[in-house]
Amino acid sequence: MTTFCSEASNAGGLEAAICIENALAPIPLIFTKQTEHPMKFDRPIPILRSFDERKAKEFYVEFLGFIIDWEHRFDENSPLYMQLSKDQCVIHLSEHYGDSSPGASLRVNILGLERYQKELIKKEYRNARPGIEPMPWGTRDMVIADPFGNRLIFTEEQSTKVHA
Repeated sequence: MTTFCSEASNAGGLEAAICIENALAPIPLIFTKQTEHPMKFDRPIPILRSFDERKAKEFYVEFLGFIIDWEHRFDENSPLYMQLSKDQCVIHLSEHYGDSSPGASLRVNILGLERYQKELIKKEYRNARPGIEPMPWGTRDMVIADPFGNRLIFTEEQSTKVHA
């Protein structure tokens, strides 16, 4: 049995060896141009400040219909950090000082805004009876403030088709 090995390095300085058993002659090592990993941005995950776990869950879970994906505390006396989601919308809520400032605004694109608004009105949440308003830039928006001063703006594109 005959084994031939070939060593080489490419322009990037990467070294490699190839060995072929039962070959009659060495096979040249061919390097292909190194490819970079593609760069792709994903949806941002906003961090909203909260101050009261009970109020946060009442608002985001019971009223808005989000689910709790996970909760984290360093210990039982530490502030809560949690992830909530509804379909593709993901939000982090944090009781940690410095993670976020109260009063943030967040736009959430939604398909079926009117249906969602009707579902929310039926719940008779004492601190919100959201309405829908057309915006001059072509969306319909429903603005709801959470118990911590953050504003969630649920927005839906309006049809721009001209009807004859």
